[in-house]
Amino acid sequence: MAKEFDDFALVHPRDYFAPLTALLQADVDLTGKVVLEFGCGTGAWILSLEELSAKSVAGIDISAEAIKAAQQAAKKKGHSAVRFLNADISRENVDLPPPDLIISHSVLQYVVDLEQVVRRLFSLLAAGGRIFVTLEKKSRMDPLNWVQWFNFLLVPVAIRRRFHYIIRILLPDAARKNPPEVLEAKSRYLGIPAVQFLTAGRLKKVFEAAGFQEVSVSLAPGLDPHSVPHYLIRASKP
Repeated sequence: MAKEFDDFALVHPRDYFAPLTALLQADVDLTGKVVLEFGCGTGAWILSLEELSAKSVAGIDISAEAIKAAQQAAKKKGHSAVRFLNADISRENVDLPPPDLIISHSVLQYVVDLEQVVRRLFSLLAAGGRIFVTLEKKSRMDPLNWVQWFNFLLVPVAIRRRFHYIIRILLPDAARKNPPEVLEAKSRYLGIPAVQFLTAGRLKKVFEAAGFQEVSVSLAPGLDPHSVPHYLIRASKP
């Protein structure tokens, strides 16, 4: 899966994260905060948060290509103080100041050892800090996941790179509303299956076992009418 994520750079429509950011702002005062995004991709969300008076922002991702794209985006927007790291947070130490806030969108469903990664995020977070993360709300028997596993295991990469032609046929409305580069990037998720299928109750227990308190699990706001529903987990570190 790491190779799959390294084979393309995800592109989001303008203001894609606005509903999630609005909810985040209602939950946390970002002024003067040190913010870290886990699984930042090309940096669209974390770059927008620096503009909201955060003290410093940083992103980390296992995809080298995504980090290169994020660094280029930061340079283009003049965000010279933003840091982006290409690393596996579950296996490598990262040279970052303890964040007051860790955010992540639609990443944890691809993490094999979820408990280990949640514990790692807890250890990175500053005392009194908050975590605000989402992951797919999907069952193991979801037909989409079976399609994704089939494509991931049996369909050649050369064909997976052209899945956007299938999207144009199956979802013409999405094709009309999204720029070609957005459609091409998002279509790659037809070949990236989830590996985590937790209930809200089980998610709460995983975060509490890692040491988090005030753990809340709810439905995240929809960012795309064609995307899978997501859980939103909010919690704090004592």
